[in-house]
Amino acid sequence: MRPTNRLPAATRFHLLLAGAFFLEISGYLAFPYLSLQLRERFGIAPTDIGRILMVAIWIRPLAALAGGLLSTRLRPLTIFAFACLAEGACFLLLGMSRGASWAIFAVLIGNVGFSIWKPNIFALAYREDDTGSSATRIALLNGILNAGAAFGSLISAAMIRFNISTVFLASGILYPLLIPLFVPSLSMEGPAAEESDAPPRASSFRGQFLSLLLQWRTLALILITVGFWASYNQFNCFFSLFANDWLRDPSWTGTAFACVTVIVALSSMALARWRTLSSRIMELAAVALIALAIGWIFMTTSRSVSAVLVFLVSISVCETLLSVFLADSWGGLARGKKHLMQSLNFSVRSFGMGIGGLLGGWTYVAPEQTAPLSRWGMQNVALLAIAMIGVLLFKVPSSEAKS
Repeated sequence: MRPTNRLPAATRFHLLLAGAFFLEISGYLAFPYLSLQLRERFGIAPTDIGRILMVAIWIRPLAALAGGLLSTRLRPLTIFAFACLAEGACFLLLGMSRGASWAIFAVLIGNVGFSIWKPNIFALAYREDDTGSSATRIALLNGILNAGAAFGSLISAAMIRFNISTVFLASGILYPLLIPLFVPSLSMEGPAAEESDAPPRASSFRGQFLSLLLQWRTLALILITVGFWASYNQFNCFFSLFANDWLRDPSWTGTAFACVTVIVALSSMALARWRTLSSRIMELAAVALIALAIGWIFMTTSRSVSAVLVFLVSISVCETLLSVFLADSWGGLARGKKHLMQSLNFSVRSFGMGIGGLLGGWTYVAPEQTAPLSRWGMQNVALLAIAMIGVLLFKVPSSEAKS
């Protein structure tokens, strides 16, 4: 039963957007420099960084699904408080400790915290408006998240010139301070199981869930999700090494992440105003995948500033379109199961990102190595080709349904 003294739905949604904005500011103070910190402070080689990130990111599916199940039993405020404490502990350890084992532990708990709050915040966006406007609402939330990431990246780009550990300490302190920000919007929210769209029987839902996983459209979405996020995560994980090794300026990392998040935020806001977005998003996503493949080739072959800018624009547009397309498509697979579907989306995404971390660690090379950097780029082109195959397969059932 819903509490009676709740804030209006629009107010709760706007407060949720504010909380999302500051969560991303806190994370992007330090996150862009994670691989550089692991290498420079803790002495971990890129191949080992790739393995660590793969394991950490592969924990995300379990944590995300656990978060989805906990959302049926715990209040959202409790879930977000735990996530903020876990993220804060992660960045404090990365800024203060020196042993490699502490760094690995920090990365693991940070990924658990991130995996819990991120899918739940998208599911909460659905909770107040489970209608045809879902794609535009997701685009708005995505824009706000990336605006916060842009602010965090710009701040870190200025702070990194003094001491890299400072940005990790600042991030670790900020996360717990954000918990009171969610109190007005989430204190009166009950568990997702209280909603009218909760599954009536666990046994029947398990059967529906297994049937859902075997659907053609679900398998196509898995290909798209894994291929795109495996490529995208290599930008996340290894661009700081690329900026330090090839561009000879580590502050380029903060600037690049700010550039990407600003473009994503602005383009997401523009998409949020597009009334017929759902009918065109798949075609736009396909074009964006091709553009990103070209961007990877340019950046890893010429390594010039102009090539990097082309890459940043292409990956920004691709992230915007694919994030909205995948969130909306996964959410539409099973009406009334939004929390679980967004957790599944996040889980498959995390699986792909883990593969990307491992492949990036194998194929990224520093200037003193003899292997060509273009090998890194071509490996990403292959991943994006897998995503493109998924887009083509996803369109087939739609065409059959129309006929």
